[in-house]
Amino acid sequence: MSRFWVLFCLLMGAARADDGAEAIKDAVQLIQQHLPEQLEEDILYHAALVGITDHLNQQAGAAIHDVLTEQQHAQIEAWLQGERDGIGAIYQIISGQGVMLEEVFPGGPAAAAGMSTGDLIVAIDAQPFTGLSDAMIYELTSQAALRPRITLDVMRTDQGMHRFEVLRGRYQIEAVSAGAESCAIDLLFFSSGAASRLEELVSKHPTDSGLLLDLRDNQGGLLEEALAAASLFLEGGTVITYRRKSDGVDEALVATGNQRWTTPIVILTNERTSGVAEVFASALQDNRAATLVGSTTSGRAAEPGYYPLGGELVLQLADTNLRAPSGRSWAGTGLIPDVRVEALQQRLSLSATGVPPDIQRDTGIQLIACP
Repeated sequence: MSRFWVLFCLLMGAARADDGAEAIKDAVQLIQQHLPEQLEEDILYHAALVGITDHLNQQAGAAIHDVLTEQQHAQIEAWLQGERDGIGAIYQIISGQGVMLEEVFPGGPAAAAGMSTGDLIVAIDAQPFTGLSDAMIYELTSQAALRPRITLDVMRTDQGMHRFEVLRGRYQIEAVSAGAESCAIDLLFFSSGAASRLEELVSKHPTDSGLLLDLRDNQGGLLEEALAAASLFLEGGTVITYRRKSDGVDEALVATGNQRWTTPIVILTNERTSGVAEVFASALQDNRAATLVGSTTSGRAAEPGYYPLGGELVLQLADTNLRAPSGRSWAGTGLIPDVRVEALQQRLSLSATGVPPDIQRDTGIQLIACP
């Protein structure tokens, strides 16, 4: 019997095939018997699995389930460890002018080409951005980011023009790093070792100074790292999150060890703060250990599990639901900041320094009186 047939029985939750699963089996046999082109059984069951996950996604209202190849699964595992593919930069659109690099990752292709934070890209592959709408700039930039090699024309703060050839490639992000301000720490991702690095940086902060934790654009990562990071700011035994799996029972995941920080904390969030980054933020918000500043988060409260199917396929099921310590779910709605500050991205002119103001960060710094 096909391994996919066994999986159907498991997904249907029955010890034997029910009528619906039998119908799928019969349909596969009829297709093989009556269509002139020869279709392998495994291919047909694969298509049926894709149909099942599409239905699950429609029910969930989000694309959180999938059928992956082993190569795709390996790429996800690498992503969870902080490996990325691209040019290695975060940017924002400057209306009518171009794309400004907000951050250039050390060791990434953009950095290797000689680019730096604050560079204003005014043309990509000889296509100037001047006078274009934000939507057109975004579309051109997105298309170029998929090409293996791109040519970037850059204007720097001295008004000098420079041309860079950037080769798309793989690079490792620095998950946790010291911010530009003495009181700030940037948490870009919860990859392996992120909590230890955060603890190291926190230990160097003056105990009488507030702390700014920047979770903007943090797309999550490893749940155990987010739990360990939250434990640095909460008393032992404090609930960090409730985890619910297929048994329908809420499991309380609690802080371990001793609280490391007692002075005011601000957490910056935006619409790309997602997944276990929302676990971290909600834990400190609900336990009144931090003030959230910025814009509403992504709203991803389900984490996937991965189940090998054989035939070089892996089933991705978002089978773990997470809730805040108060019991609330942020699924679909996101976390609402205590102090809402919407970024001015995509509607700015360049300042005298060449870098647009970051009003979310500035607001957070004011709240903790960063020295």
